[in-house]
Amino acid sequence: MVNNINTVHRIPDHVEFDEAALITNLGCVLYGFETVGGYVAGEHVAVIGPGPLGLISAQVAKVFGAERVYLIGTRASRLTKGAETGADRVINVNEEDPSPWS
Repeated sequence: MVNNINTVHRIPDHVEFDEAALITNLGCVLYGFETVGGYVAGEHVAVIGPGPLGLISAQVAKVFGAERVYLIGTRASRLTKGAETGADRVINVNEEDPSPWS
């Protein structure tokens, strides 16, 4: 594989490879929060899709001080993981309508 040197970073000895592999995903999530205005302290945040990026997004929203985080999706196992890792409310769209006006 060929990479420009500015895209290659040494993994510190105290960071496991599996953890380091998530850095790119975390970077994407942090960039997303930045582009929508930054910190969300006191806000309610809806995360649609409990895949890897969605699960990280829910956790980051809590770290940034979101009052409530809603994780919306279809896969019960991932929604359960979201609840275990900090989502305040999980909504399975196969079981209920996630829209606030319903």
